[in-house]
Amino acid sequence: MNAIPLASLMIPYSTKEQPDMANPDMANPDMANPDMANPDMANPDMEIPDFPATEGSGSNPTRNLKKKLAT
Repeated sequence: MNAIPLASLMIPYSTKEQPDMANPDMANPDMANPDMANPDMANPDMEIPDFPATEGSGSNPTRNLKKKLAT
C-alpha cells in the first residue's frame, strides 16, 4: 500500500468558501431574528385560532363536528 502525502488531502480554508461562517448571524437566518424563528411564538395570540361559534352561542365547534360526522 502506497502512502499518500498528508498535504494532498488538505483543503485550503477560505471565508469565501464558507460565507455562513464569515457572518455567524447569517448562518441561520432564523436565529438572526429569534422572534421570527417560529412565527407562532412571535405572536402567541395566534397559536390557537378562534373558531366561530356554530349553531348558537357558546357552542362547542369540535363537539358539533363530531355530531355531524356521527350522523
